[in-house]
Amino acid sequence: MSPFLRSPDKAARTSIYLCNSEEVSGISGGYFVKCRQREPKPWVRDEAAAERLWDYSEACVGFHYPT
Repeated sequence: MSPFLRSPDKAARTSIYLCNSEEVSGISGGYFVKCRQREPKPWVRDEAAAERLWDYSEACVGFHYPT
């Protein structure tokens, strides 16, 4: 399994880059992998699936977020 895992330093690089880089200072809500902006997979943008996941999560924890 270790060939597929990254060290903590490597895993944190993109987060640190996004916090410190002037190159991305005007970007909000983007998806980044290895310090580069990427287009998320189509299923990530599925609003109906997101709603179902949110409802399921609320049911699991017994909490309903007021809207």
